[in-house]
Amino acid sequence: MFVFGHLGISLGIMLLISFLIKRKFDYRFVLIGALLSDFDKVIGFLLTDIHNGRIILHTVLFAGVMSILSALRKSKVLISLTSGIWIHLLLDQLWGDPQTLFWPLYGNFQPLQGFQLTDVLYNTITQPYNLGGEIAGLAVLIFFVVKYRLYIIKNLKEFVTKGRL
Repeated sequence: MFVFGHLGISLGIMLLISFLIKRKFDYRFVLIGALLSDFDKVIGFLLTDIHNGRIILHTVLFAGVMSILSALRKSKVLISLTSGIWIHLLLDQLWGDPQTLFWPLYGNFQPLQGFQLTDVLYNTITQPYNLGGEIAGLAVLIFFVVKYRLYIIKNLKEFVTKGRL
């Protein structure tokens, strides 16, 4: 899954949870958390010889540390950020890659043989799960923009700067 899928589906899940438990989240940080793990692509492909876009930020260790910090600080920002991180791991279906998910328990990260960064884009448009996720995510993002009238500059500015909807 790529940008729209991670952003929109994470946002949709947190909107639903917010409605069900009557608790507010800072959706700006849900959105940041939904994409944060994909900075591994920069680290893994561009800055190291690992050539794997799922490394440290795609682990239970990272998400767990963030969860502990969120619990200790009782911070709406950290809880929102961490929620986006956990949803990202679920959307990436990392249970199929326990060596990454439970790093360092199963050893080091493995390089992806023959895998290019452009394969991420190709898989996004050719794999039904990825394409469906992108379409669903985009639909949720559009719903969010329309529902909260974020197409009005004043409303968008309030959301971006103060998190108000």
